[in-house]
Amino acid sequence: MKGGQPFLSGASAPETGRRNNQGLEGVSITPDGKYLAALLQSATVQDSASGKDADQSRANTRLFVYDIGKTATPTAPVAEYVVQLPVFRNKGDGAAPDKTAAQSEILALSDHQFLVLARDGNGRGGGATRPAVYRSVLLVETAWATNIAGSAFETSTLPVAPEGVLNPGVTPARQTELVNLINPVQLARFGLNLDNAAPTPLTLPEKFEALALVPALDPKAPNDAFLFIGSDNDFQTATGIVGGIPFDAGIKAADGTSAGDNDNLVLVYRLTLPGWSPSVRK
Repeated sequence: MKGGQPFLSGASAPETGRRNNQGLEGVSITPDGKYLAALLQSATVQDSASGKDADQSRANTRLFVYDIGKTATPTAPVAEYVVQLPVFRNKGDGAAPDKTAAQSEILALSDHQFLVLARDGNGRGGGATRPAVYRSVLLVETAWATNIAGSAFETSTLPVAPEGVLNPGVTPARQTELVNLINPVQLARFGLNLDNAAPTPLTLPEKFEALALVPALDPKAPNDAFLFIGSDNDFQTATGIVGGIPFDAGIKAADGTSAGDNDNLVLVYRLTLPGWSPSVRK
């Protein structure tokens, strides 16, 4: 919103609502096909502190749940919850947090349990030499969270987290870390590394932005599933072709020479998820 009116342009920053380039980054349908979940990448403008050094205040983002079992185009959510994203120190030096780990994807396990991919922006293709600090898949549970759908927090610009501090009357979703993507011991098993200062084609890329879950089909472990986590390389290749026209968008070294492509990467984890079942939609 800007001036009290809907503001859909990215030419300048809105006064309330989603911030530029931080919209509904994660969208997922529940396995039964009845609900659509949509998660803002980070907190709305009114739920954050102002100023250039307030990035860590964007943690209280919003999860919207729509009933698509009755209509394919619902006009309002049946549920809205606050999800508190992790915060971290961008330099990885142990000082106070100064960044929010914005979410890049959501995957619905049910109408109240979700996987959420939250991460930093440090990695191959990002152009920074800072170390990878935070990249994890979170298990989020909304069963005990406050549903603010229909309240003034949803129907007006009333902040649910003024200056980034959650209203004490609102209970956020519960969450726990399920998968740590930057465990160096696990990555080394497959020849991957986290060396952003001297990256190679096997350095973990910056943008992991996809989640998919399939059953393991193991009779001895019926609750097991494979979680696929995929990266987006933003077409960073030195040998690209679009419409028959070649282009070079490969990674460049500090001296301007080619540092190769930023290949897409898919990490696969085997998980045990009691109670989860794959899609039963017809």
